[in-house]
Amino acid sequence: MRRHGRRRGLLLGENSAGQVGDGTTEDRPVPTQIFSIHLNTGRITRLTSSPTVKNDADWSPDGRRIVFTELIPEIVGQPAQAVLKIRDPAQGREKILVGGNIRCSSPRWSPDGKTIAFLVREPSVFRNDALAVISAG
Repeated sequence: MRRHGRRRGLLLGENSAGQVGDGTTEDRPVPTQIFSIHLNTGRITRLTSSPTVKNDADWSPDGRRIVFTELIPEIVGQPAQAVLKIRDPAQGREKILVGGNIRCSSPRWSPDGKTIAFLVREPSVFRNDALAVISAG
């Protein structure tokens, strides 16, 4: 759980905030959601609802946006993808920052909120994870 000045943290969980998990089972990924928890009151608010696995959620320094990775399931003829997204909970809008045939993980905001660093792996190019930095837009 990560905090910022507004005293909120983030939880990743299954369909209810009481079932916090890592989003995987032996057989298949279990859809996970992102929840905000107010650290003073304990109030939990669901921020996402799509039937996909979300990981690595991180609040922006100003507390207005969340960056996270989302596993897009395999579609006929296309491999599964781990895309990098930004969500504005107040507006309910999401934006894909990085997608395609790559796997993104571990996104973190820069202190000024202008860029996001993350690990990326494209099997045809990188043998190991590479560090990438992108504008937060």
